Amino acid sequence: MSGFLRILDPLVFSSVWAAFVAATLMLAAASILGATLPAAAPLLGFAGTLVVYNVDRLRDLERDREPSPARSAFVGRHRAALIALCTGAALAAAACALVLPPAVLAPCAAALGLGLAHRRLKRSLPLKTLYVGASWLAVVVGIPLVLGPERPQAACGVALVLGAAIAANLVGSAARETPRVDPRRRRLRAGLAVGLCLAGAVVALLEPHAALRPLAAVPALEALALVPLAARRAPADSERHGLVFLDGALSLGALIALASAAAPIAGAR
Repeated sequence: MSGFLRILDPLVFSSVWAAFVAATLMLAAASILGATLPAAAPLLGFAGTLVVYNVDRLRDLERDREPSPARSAFVGRHRAALIALCTGAALAAAACALVLPPAVLAPCAAALGLGLAHRRLKRSLPLKTLYVGASWLAVVVGIPLVLGPERPQAACGVALVLGAAIAANLVGSAARETPRVDPRRRRLRAGLAVGLCLAGAVVALLEPHAALRPLAAVPALEALALVPLAARRAPADSERHGLVFLDGALSLGALIALASAAAPIAGAR
């Protein structure tokens, strides 16, 4: 398994993986809200995430070496290529923002501001969970919301479900950073993350808005990805497990939600 995960290093360690998560979550949120997104909207989420994450990786390379040694080694080896990628992504994000309605600038500015402050704030897990989760919601829910959804009343439910899954991802990522230093803390954090996922799935399934139910796939799959971290022994390659599976579960859940939400519409036609 470790050898297979290493094949994905260029995608995962360049933050392309995380950027894909942002784009798919935005599309899933838009489908639940009934918002029609121009292509520039998910592209903005993708490119903006690339910029914010790579700027953080490049600026904080030395402090990241202990919790994420493999990723830090990749960033150190490919610094010039990542700077070029970040520059191109910034230009693409700016171009997308120019063709979208001005209202999208507000959630983007909120996410960018929180992202640039990440280096100073990220050592506190509760604070990190709050502000990173808020910045993700500003992009993946805020942008579809300002683009005129048909079901704005579902926005609170969408934010709660995705917020729970994103918070669980952040707590789970913290759990995988020190698997052998403090196994008890790792299991407690992973257990908390699973609990957040279950809460998000319950909200999706019990919310009065039936359109929200497909979104339960996001926290449900995130919970499954967290199970190995909550077990007695951490995965042998916990760093890649966290980056590949914890983030990938969000995207896979979003794609399932997107397909499930689109199916009734296709059937009605």
